[in-house]
Amino acid sequence: MKKAILVSIISSCTFLFALASPLVAADIKIGFVDPVALIQNAPQSQAALNQLELEFRPRNDEILELQERIRNTQLEIEKNALIWTESELKNAKREIEALQRRLQRTQEEAQEDYNLRRNEELARIQDIIREVVVSIAKDEEYDLILETGVVYISPRINLTERILEELENL
Repeated sequence: MKKAILVSIISSCTFLFALASPLVAADIKIGFVDPVALIQNAPQSQAALNQLELEFRPRNDEILELQERIRNTQLEIEKNALIWTESELKNAKREIEALQRRLQRTQEEAQEDYNLRRNEELARIQDIIREVVVSIAKDEEYDLILETGVVYISPRINLTERILEELENL
C-alpha cells in the first residue's frame, strides 16, 4: 500500500515537471519598479504637494495668527501682572485658555483634512503610475512586473527610470 502511494506521488511529480519544463525553457520577460521612488520622484507628486500647500495656506495662516495672539496675550499678562486687578488677570488667562483650545482644535482639523487630501492625491498618483506601468508592460511585452518585496534586482530589468520618463511626458 505504501509503495503504491509512493509510486503514485513520484509519477505525479514527474508528470508535473514534464508539463512545467516548456514554461521554464520559454523566454520570460520580467521587469521591476520601485513604487516608493516613483511616487517620490514623479512630477505629479511635486505638483500635488504644491497644490496642497496652496490649498492649506489659509488654514496655516490662521494657526499662525492664533499662536501670535496667544504669545501677545501672554506677554501682556507678564507686562501688566503687577498693575492689573485679579479679575483682569483671570479674564486674560481665560482668553489664553480659549485661544489654546481653539488653536488645538484648528490644528487637529487642519491635520485631519490635510491627511485626507494627501491620501486622495496619493491614490490618484498611484493610479497614474499603475496605468503607465501596465502600458509599458503591454507595449514592450513584459510577462511579469514586480515591485516591493524583492531581495535583488538587476539594473537590466529595473524599469523605474523608464517609468519616471513616461510620467514626465504626461
